Amino acid sequence: MLVKRCPGLHALEFADSNEKGEPYHAKHDDFCREAFLQHARALLGKFSLYGLRTDKQDILHNGQMIRKTRLRRLCETIETLVFDKHYFEVSGIVQAILSNCPHLKQLTGPKIMVTEIVSGVEWVSTRLTNLTIYLEANVDQETAEGMAKQRIAFRQLGKLTRLRTLDLTSWRRENDKRTLDLRLRAGLNELANLKNLDSLVFRGDNHQRMGLEEATWIVDNWPSIRCLNGHPTNEEDVYTLVHSLLQSHNIVLNN
Repeated sequence: MLVKRCPGLHALEFADSNEKGEPYHAKHDDFCREAFLQHARALLGKFSLYGLRTDKQDILHNGQMIRKTRLRRLCETIETLVFDKHYFEVSGIVQAILSNCPHLKQLTGPKIMVTEIVSGVEWVSTRLTNLTIYLEANVDQETAEGMAKQRIAFRQLGKLTRLRTLDLTSWRRENDKRTLDLRLRAGLNELANLKNLDSLVFRGDNHQRMGLEEATWIVDNWPSIRCLNGHPTNEEDVYTLVHSLLQSHNIVLNN
């Protein structure tokens, strides 16, 4: 009822705790799910999906709320969207934004799954320079079907040619993350056009099996790359070779 009666609301901090005084994030998630999906028309104004997509706008006129037609929808003009990526679990948000906001330059958002990308429509946010999300590979990475689905996700990312920062594991509530398999056989080569990429982050994913072939490809195809933040492989000898090659090209490898 609070947010329904505050149509101009643009910031709201919601927190709760359990009997031990620790944050109780389930209620936070329930609130966000209600606000963004179930009653998107009524809640959180321009920050709801409805608010981004609609060509109508609720404004206060002479003490009354009236509906007015916008010249352009917010999703057609907005350039920066930052969510609380630590405690926000609502699915569908990232896919909806990337497929509706052509002028977006920065998105810091929650989780998006490979299967959402596969079943979703084409992304239009091709002006992105900073993408910070958790792209979860919720597929079997060893099967032909899983590989094919990952390649679709890689292909969507590969169209974001203005990217300077790509963080694939930013959503920190999960300790054991599994993002895209960053090997050439899984589709890394679909990112060949990311010539402006300065930083690739896959921190928290301990399942990667990158090798010297991938490191060589990165050096050859990403002229602007300066930092890889993540653990590329658990094989010590391979890690040493990868680290040495990247270091020789002034590329920092942070675990």
